[in-house]
Amino acid sequence: MPSINTNTAANSALRYTNINTSNQTKFLQQLSSGKRITKASDDAASLAIGSKVTADSVALAQASRNAANVQSVLNVAEGGLSNIAKVLTRLKELLHSAQDGFHDTASFSAVDKEYQALVTEITNIANTTKFNGVTLIDGSDATAGNFSNASGAIILLGATSGDTITMSISSSGAGSNATATGLALATTAVTTSAIAASNEALVETAIGTVAGFLANVGALQARVGFRAAQLDISKENADATASTLLDADVAQAQTLYTNADVLTQSGIAALQKANAIPQSILRLLQS
Repeated sequence: MPSINTNTAANSALRYTNINTSNQTKFLQQLSSGKRITKASDDAASLAIGSKVTADSVALAQASRNAANVQSVLNVAEGGLSNIAKVLTRLKELLHSAQDGFHDTASFSAVDKEYQALVTEITNIANTTKFNGVTLIDGSDATAGNFSNASGAIILLGATSGDTITMSISSSGAGSNATATGLALATTAVTTSAIAASNEALVETAIGTVAGFLANVGALQARVGFRAAQLDISKENADATASTLLDADVAQAQTLYTNADVLTQSGIAALQKANAIPQSILRLLQS
């Protein structure tokens, strides 16, 4: 029914124009931000899940850095233990040389000087093998949460607080550290052939203890290496999931924006024509 009070056609054209303008703005925001969800009302469920996955990705990235730090700690410990192993090999060599049957008192004194110096150096190496100021192989820190004691350090290597590994370089009981005292060598000497022979067993035991420490470090390095690889894979998958949930498909957004733009222009044109309808009706009064 023709009417000059209510322009139904204009109202409908205006409503569709507003819808198309809103869609045009939405897709333009997606293109400019690169995000599929620019406000919670776009997809509340995906936004909630995506936010959690993004948080996991950030946590996994830090866990990966934790793993790299642990590898650095283990590398430092390995270096210190390897040097101690070399010193122990030299001690064994000195003990063997003292048992050749041709040493006199002066010779034993000369050999013992080097022997004692090397025993002291074992403790020095153990005391100076540090990472970030914390000693690793001398057992000086008896509190929990340290690599240098039997309790071990608890390392977070995952996305949640429960994803931890307890790591310790030392072992419990006698010989729990790599100092001369811990290796039971602090009071040994090379003053006679008989003493050299009796102390050789202690050096052999110390060599075995340090070899055990090195094996422990190697096992930890392997374990952390595999965990680090898994963390990288998990982060990659988390990023992919977050991208699927939150990131915009640029090609699709561009297509939809173009469609909305055309509809908006069409709606504006239709609105102009609809607004002209009452003027056409007024011509009936001019006849």
